Amino acid sequence: MAAEELELEKQGRPKLNDISGSAFVHMGLEIEEQQYVNCLVDKVHTDIGSRRRIKLEVQLKRSLTGSQQIDLGERRAKLSRRLAGFRTLQATYTPAALPAVSTYLARHSEPLSIENTPIYLPSSMTNAEREGGCAHGISDFELRFRDSQCQTALNSLRNQLSIKSRLFIYKGRDIRHQAGNTRMRALLQQNEAKINMYAEKYRAAWLARRRLGAGDRPEWKELNAGDIVRQEGEGDDSLDGKGSVIRRKEGIRTTSWIWMGAGHSNATVLASKCI
Repeated sequence: MAAEELELEKQGRPKLNDISGSAFVHMGLEIEEQQYVNCLVDKVHTDIGSRRRIKLEVQLKRSLTGSQQIDLGERRAKLSRRLAGFRTLQATYTPAALPAVSTYLARHSEPLSIENTPIYLPSSMTNAEREGGCAHGISDFELRFRDSQCQTALNSLRNQLSIKSRLFIYKGRDIRHQAGNTRMRALLQQNEAKINMYAEKYRAAWLARRRLGAGDRPEWKELNAGDIVRQEGEGDDSLDGKGSVIRRKEGIRTTSWIWMGAGHSNATVLASKCI
């Protein structure tokens, strides 16, 4: 993208800012990512259309220690500074976003925390806002970044599902009839948290593509809960609140579409490196 922008400058298109349009979009996506993955994802399912936010470590640790609270405060302060810088660039690249953000914030009687503050990338704007208040090429940059996010999140999801298969094989074959199994339960919980995290990342990127008006791609479909299964079709085993395995009922097993798309052959290789 940077090379494309440099070529356009050579052709006479004026440079709007020292920070390029693609770098501006990338900054917004990094802020969005920090709002979400600074901490582990919790068990609460959030609407795929909602804003990403920092998730407190409630799945594996019900409370934060003093040092963790200090670290969270530092992350929020850093994120606040980055968002302020991003707002300045929005005046150049997506000026229509600023009044929309102001209107949104005015509807809330209490100040929003930094993790709940909307970023307002082009995918959050209406068609009219994008057409009249968005610099040329910015929406296309976000679409291309979202394409990359879909692919990366889906690859990571497959990887974690492959790891899940290996964990269940190890649990059933090598540590049966052992009391507690605390370490194995912790590993399964961590794996489940990562599966949920990458699934939500994919959903957010997929929905952003749709909002930008992108057409469907055969390898990227809407991700439902029933699609998140292991390659052999046994991925409905889950964990209860205590970390114990809940077995799925036997029946007809089919391969989920997530294993049919491009890039899925890397999942087993990645899993073997992670176990």
